[in-house]
Amino acid sequence: MSSASEFNSRVLILMPHFPLLRQSALMLAVSQALLFSCVQVQAADADAVIAQSANITISDRHIETTGDGVAAMNADSGGKIEASGVSATTSGKLAHGVLVYGFGSQFNGTDELTVTTSGEGAAGLKVHIDGKASVEKVKIATSGQTAHGVDADSLVTINLGGGSITTTGDKSYGIRGWNGIVNGHDLAIRTEGAGAIGILAVSGSAIDLRASSINTYGVGAAGIQAGGKGQIELKDSHVKAHGAGAVGALLSGGSLAITGGSIQSSRCGGIEYQWLRQHSRHRRRLHREHQWTRDQGRCRCRGNHCREQRLYPVSWRR
Repeated sequence: MSSASEFNSRVLILMPHFPLLRQSALMLAVSQALLFSCVQVQAADADAVIAQSANITISDRHIETTGDGVAAMNADSGGKIEASGVSATTSGKLAHGVLVYGFGSQFNGTDELTVTTSGEGAAGLKVHIDGKASVEKVKIATSGQTAHGVDADSLVTINLGGGSITTTGDKSYGIRGWNGIVNGHDLAIRTEGAGAIGILAVSGSAIDLRASSINTYGVGAAGIQAGGKGQIELKDSHVKAHGAGAVGALLSGGSLAITGGSIQSSRCGGIEYQWLRQHSRHRRRLHREHQWTRDQGRCRCRGNHCREQRLYPVSWRR
């Protein structure tokens, strides 16, 4: 009987003379490597719920995923997810709590949806390219940079029935609209990072909130911002910008309509036209046009501080 060393040496000698055998051994080694790679990927997202061109219903479940780009729940290619009493936790870059992508894709949440993400760019709820989402109540918390609470991106519609949205990372907006529609009521939005705007509507987005509150605490974090033909409409809602250099509302090419509620910031008036920085000659004219609103309100300015500005039905447009 040959020893192990003898057997191995014979194999090494014979393989060069038999190309098919050598090719089979190579294919086996590659297959083993690919299998190991697949096992690693499956382990990272084994708990994820993926509805790709399919309908899935889940209830009373906690979902936890790890790894970059691994969403807890993903409705794709016309897929639909019905979720009731579901919570999700993700860790990883671009690991969204809920991702809805593509025409016909939908996410419907009943009861409370709780989402916590900790990676860079990991949104709590992201709807992208013609998708739709509707949630009765949300409890969203994100901690990574540019990790928005709710992200409406490209011809999408999101309906939110109440709850809370909290972000702590820099430039992590509470609600971001980029050519999307967001409707919500009874929401408490809070951002803490630098430049973390409470609500941003740009590129033709329309965001409509009722009976809600928006609080920002980061440096330069505006309470709300409308730009690039974006529209924000607030009714009976309150905006407070607490951070240094932060204004309550910033208009940079969009429009803002407010009925009731209030805007507060560390700067008098609470509303700033970004384009006036380049066109200062228009500043006095615009102040005269809107003076009636500030006179009827309760804005008492001392130095660079304004206690409060209560708003009556009025619209501001660039």
